Amino acid sequence: METMNLTIRCYDAVIQDLEKATKFQRAGDTESSFDRIRHAQDVMTELLVGLDYERGGLVAQNLSRIYNFILRQLIGFHGAEGETVSGHLIRMLEELRGAWKQVAAGC
Repeated sequence: METMNLTIRCYDAVIQDLEKATKFQRAGDTESSFDRIRHAQDVMTELLVGLDYERGGLVAQNLSRIYNFILRQLIGFHGAEGETVSGHLIRMLEELRGAWKQVAAGC
């Protein structure tokens, strides 16, 4: 149960980082925006390396693909499409967070 709650908190942190990075980018504060994206990358990397492929099987493999996709998108965040990328990733992370909350509620 604690692992699920930690995962949910990680999703929350990345969502907040993306929201702040977008806000900073709009304001022209590139350095602060980069800092938030770097933090989001760190959190996503921790989620990725924390996957248990032995116990998680196909779910862990699918999460790995999703996490790697998110990491690749974060690398290109500061291009002209940054705000669009941010919105897409936030929706994706909100869906993942919702799924984990449902699983946690069932435990």
